[in-house]
Amino acid sequence: MKAKWDKELDYEETKKELLNRLNYYRNKKPLYQKDKIAYTYILTGLLQLRNGCRIGEAVEGLIKIIQTNKREVKVRVEKRKDDAKRLIVLPDEITIEDLENIKEVVEEWEGKNLRRIANNMSKWFITNLGINTHSLRYAYISYLGKQNVPAQLIACITGHATLDMVLRYTQVRTAEEILKKWG
Repeated sequence: MKAKWDKELDYEETKKELLNRLNYYRNKKPLYQKDKIAYTYILTGLLQLRNGCRIGEAVEGLIKIIQTNKREVKVRVEKRKDDAKRLIVLPDEITIEDLENIKEVVEEWEGKNLRRIANNMSKWFITNLGINTHSLRYAYISYLGKQNVPAQLIACITGHATLDMVLRYTQVRTAEEILKKWG
């Protein structure tokens, strides 16, 4: 049985859709505040999709990227009690100009409740794209599984403490695909 949040997003199709929306905001003139917020959300979603992270981790990562001007930052792994950190890498598709265009929005997040910001972003994604942001995480995990990346490496990349969820998710998908193909 599929979880309700799992929309079985295709990684490549989702990436293409986010990049199309990103280009829309890049070309929109003038950029009003609501456009800058949507632009920021799209960039955060792309960061989440391309790193397989949770939305809160993507928010924290974007803040740190803008603060440090680095393309790679470490963030706290959510849902872990061991204070584990994970790497967030800025995708090549996100430019310095993109970061400059959203900098004021992200700077307003500093010192605020990041969980509330992530929840607002999740609601925006559901309303505007019809997807739950956690589906972005699992689209990436599925993509890596299809690329034959070992489950141990996927768990390291995504910050999973154990292989259970990664194996369950990637094996269920693979099993379903085999059944459809050979059943």
